[in-house]
Amino acid sequence: MSKIDKQLKYFVKALLKYAEKDNQHFNPGFSTEQIPAIFKGWTELQFNKIHYGTGAGCCIYIGPDRYSININHCHNLQSKFNESRRSVLRLWLAAIGIIIAITLWLLTQAWNQYQEKHYTEKNDKITHVEPPEK
Repeated sequence: MSKIDKQLKYFVKALLKYAEKDNQHFNPGFSTEQIPAIFKGWTELQFNKIHYGTGAGCCIYIGPDRYSININHCHNLQSKFNESRRSVLRLWLAAIGIIIAITLWLLTQAWNQYQEKHYTEKNDKITHVEPPEK
């Protein structure tokens, strides 16, 4: 995961956490003075870099030094992050399953070759067979 993706994930998580604290409003707002408290030390420049870049749509500029949180958009992004993680886990599990299946198939093939070789060696040692009596 790239640095920008990690920052966006943190950005969305911090906005949703702040919005949960302010249950009074549909799309709670915050001011630029609250940015370091909401984002644990981020400056306004770091906030603007994410807000106007990959995080566009999470916050809406509503006036001088005021932003409103678009909770719906933040929840959509968070669900995409979770789905992305699940997809990676599914791919890893599929890859591990394929590796186990191939290993079992190779072991079965090796066992069959060993059994075949062992059987032919036993049969090669028999040189004479008595015919049945009449």
